[in-house]
Amino acid sequence: MEQKHTIMNIPVDKVIVKENSRVDMAREKIGELMDSIKRYGLKQPIGVYTDKNKYVLIWGHRRLIACKNLDYTNIQAKVYDTPLSSEELLLINLSENIQRKDVSITELGRIIDILFRKGMSYSEIASKLSTARSRIDAAHTVYKNIPSNSYILSETANV
Repeated sequence: MEQKHTIMNIPVDKVIVKENSRVDMAREKIGELMDSIKRYGLKQPIGVYTDKNKYVLIWGHRRLIACKNLDYTNIQAKVYDTPLSSEELLLINLSENIQRKDVSITELGRIIDILFRKGMSYSEIASKLSTARSRIDAAHTVYKNIPSNSYILSETANV
């Protein structure tokens, strides 16, 4: 995402979440992040784009939750002027999380499934995420074989 942006403080109550690759937000991990933010401050801004009088979250969902839980009224953000397509939003969000190595195979598979149904190939998804095509194929296969009612329970398996 090489678009022009401005770094600024924005009101947390003006940030909306349209989609997030992460479904499993472990309370203890949010608590650890809150402790870190209280002690050292927010190290990385969240990413948003403007949409009328709101900001749509691109990345930084856990940071946003932590700051809301800390009763912050403002949060530092990279603010982009150009809206993103739903595919771009998913790819950027997943790209940030996949690089941290703790995204679960079902979270990865769920987003791959959405992108695949929107017409993207495994090779295209792998290229945009800078990851192996075999990882994309495997995650999608695992996701497709999970009964829909047990999806959230399957979040313990990390990629």
